[in-house]
Amino acid sequence: IYLNKNEKVKDIYNLVELYPDFIHLDLIDKTFSGKDESPYFENLKLIKKLWPTHKIHLHIMSTKPEKYIENIIDFTDLIFVHYEVYLEKYKLFEEIIKIKNKKIGIALHVKNNYEELNYLPNNINEILILAINNPGISGQVFDNRTHGLINKLNVFPDRKKFNITIDGGINEKLISKLNCERV
Repeated sequence: IYLNKNEKVKDIYNLVELYPDFIHLDLIDKTFSGKDESPYFENLKLIKKLWPTHKIHLHIMSTKPEKYIENIIDFTDLIFVHYEVYLEKYKLFEEIIKIKNKKIGIALHVKNNYEELNYLPNNINEILILAINNPGISGQVFDNRTHGLINKLNVFPDRKKFNITIDGGINEKLISKLNCERV
């Protein structure tokens, strides 16, 4: 679900009802997409009302996620920020974990080269892999390079300490081929 004013949250609920294991939200801002579309936080209240027992995972696609923390923190269970942003602002996220008892995950984009990624920062037990070329745009084709990134993560010595979620371009034929915990 996109966290913007035009998203028809009730229509989405009517399609999926209580079937999903969790609810995944995308917050996209101008620093990430170039589009001047402001997040619409009122939808968070509606989402919590429609799915009161579901975990809410929110993927912040922004180079300035700290702008949104206050608006989202009480409505989410897991917040994904991009790996590069996490490294730059890790103290902020460690405070959120400590004070608000929330989970922070990192997002990896399949089009980036993560050769230097051989371990995860402390407190990270969730990884989101964006398996498409242009995040924030629905209906894209799955990028097959995702399999290599999944394989790289699955051989980490501390692999049992984190979950992998794959986001984007997934269809029923691909699900059985993805060695991860969530899609």
